[in-house]
Amino acid sequence: SREINTKTDPHTADGAYKCPLQKSLIHELELREVQFNSVQERGTALVLDRHPAADTIKAYLEEMQSQWSLLLQLTLCLESQVKSITTFHDFFQECRQCNAEMAKCTELLNTVYGQENLSIDDAKRQVSDLHQMQEQLTEFDKQISKLIQTGDEVVPLELRSEVLTSPCRTQCLCTYRTSKEVLQRGKEYDLLDNSNRTKWKVRLLNNEEETVPAICFVIPPPNQDAIAQAERLHVQFEHLHSLWKMRQRSTKHNMILNTVRVIKNWDLRQFMSLDPQRREMFWRTVNEDAEKLITEIGDSTHEMRKLRGELAECNQIFLSLSATAQEEESQRLKSPDQKLVHEVDSFNKRFMDCEQELMSRLTDHLPRDKLGLRNIVEQQKVWESNASELENGVDVLKSTYANLPHKSHIAESKYQAVIQRWDHIRSLSRVYLDRLKGTDSLLTGLEQMRQLVADYEIALVSHDNMSADPDTFRQVHEELQDLDSSIQQQQ
Repeated sequence: SREINTKTDPHTADGAYKCPLQKSLIHELELREVQFNSVQERGTALVLDRHPAADTIKAYLEEMQSQWSLLLQLTLCLESQVKSITTFHDFFQECRQCNAEMAKCTELLNTVYGQENLSIDDAKRQVSDLHQMQEQLTEFDKQISKLIQTGDEVVPLELRSEVLTSPCRTQCLCTYRTSKEVLQRGKEYDLLDNSNRTKWKVRLLNNEEETVPAICFVIPPPNQDAIAQAERLHVQFEHLHSLWKMRQRSTKHNMILNTVRVIKNWDLRQFMSLDPQRREMFWRTVNEDAEKLITEIGDSTHEMRKLRGELAECNQIFLSLSATAQEEESQRLKSPDQKLVHEVDSFNKRFMDCEQELMSRLTDHLPRDKLGLRNIVEQQKVWESNASELENGVDVLKSTYANLPHKSHIAESKYQAVIQRWDHIRSLSRVYLDRLKGTDSLLTGLEQMRQLVADYEIALVSHDNMSADPDTFRQVHEELQDLDSSIQQQQ
């Protein structure tokens, strides 16, 4: 019991809570069990042989059996106490270790991974390191979940050494016989006094008080310190996970943004010096990473909106360089007739986009207010500006076609088809512009008529009260006739 009570300090150093007497006591009991059984057999034989001191021998045998049973019960108590102590100190040791490791990760995230303006290679390395740290965070989560579950099972050992200010519940670990009552294993009793480290005063079920070996009792869970420690670790983990997520996003953002800026700074010579497959994979990777990050964070933040804008410019530059490089390569390899077919196909694709956009506007309902119409007109102006650029290209295409010495049937048919499509698009554009002008005139007329009707209503309302004076009545009559004449003219 003294050994148990010296190991209940929650701040005991590592390994100090191991009970060194447990194994030696168990070993000694095993050795003495042979001697005990021998004495019991010999005494039983004497009693059966009706030895003159048979009654005395029987009394000694019963006392020995009682003491041996008590030793076995106390051994069970010792094993249970050692198990509780081991669980207690293992729990807090694991908590301290988990806390230290999370603190180390937090320091790394605040120092090493909190830097800005990293190079692409450094950013890639940090993204890889943060991915590995994510696996460590997953282990932290599992470990803390286990600690939270285990915390409900940790006994409050510190209460064994604290002086009680009021009775508390304690659980009996074995069947223990007293002069007043037999204490049952698993039953709970009121602990009244624990000032004696080896003997505790408890209140029995019959409300009488008795002093019993302290080793026979354990103060049952919960241990509020253990529960609070596990909860603190959970809160610490949530902060760590939030910090990790923020650093990971920031590092990915820096890596993607730096990569985008590298692509934007390419010129045609640098672009064509790269392997086509490698530059294509490079471009697709940065787009995939950017889209994943934007999807994860959302478009609501300023940084993500800026990144999307940078990415759009990057894609435009890359596609432009790619088209130019492809054009130069194809021009180098193609005949004049093939070059014309290629240009016609290129224009045809662009015309299809223009036609599709224009047809979509033609099928949409026109707005019924000036503001909506103004927005539509601004959009059409942008379309017309783009169409003007295409018009210049069409003129160059016509000149190229006219100067072509030999025209194949395919080149001629494709050229005629694309020119007809362009004329059809320009015709649709004029129709749409006429609709916009007509709508503008209609809306303007409607506003004028609304104002005119409002003026007439005001004038009519002003004549609600009729005067009995003949002169005044004639004057009102003349004004109403003038108003009616005006209405007839506006009809």
